[in-house]
Amino acid sequence: MERPGRPERRFDRLNEPELRFLLVDHVIMAMSLIESTRGVALLPAYAENFLPRSVTSRPLKGDAPTVELVLGYKKSNESSILKFLLSRLDEFVARVLKKPH
Repeated sequence: MERPGRPERRFDRLNEPELRFLLVDHVIMAMSLIESTRGVALLPAYAENFLPRSVTSRPLKGDAPTVELVLGYKKSNESSILKFLLSRLDEFVARVLKKPH
């Protein structure tokens, strides 16, 4: 039975592998599944920093996908670090956008 967000498909033909597509909540969980089930995963590039020796990676070719981000914080937070971040946020964003990718 297929569950929303976790599609599974089985192949009935002889010698066809069983394929499953799973969504994970954390990079470490993905690596655990790769290692324990001989699985394959698409991971963010930073995940290479956490790979155990038994897991290898290959970068994908082409333009890297982008993800839009937002900054969330509690309105009543009067932290000096938050105030500093908010005062410099436009500068930080501009600096990142200038970097060649």
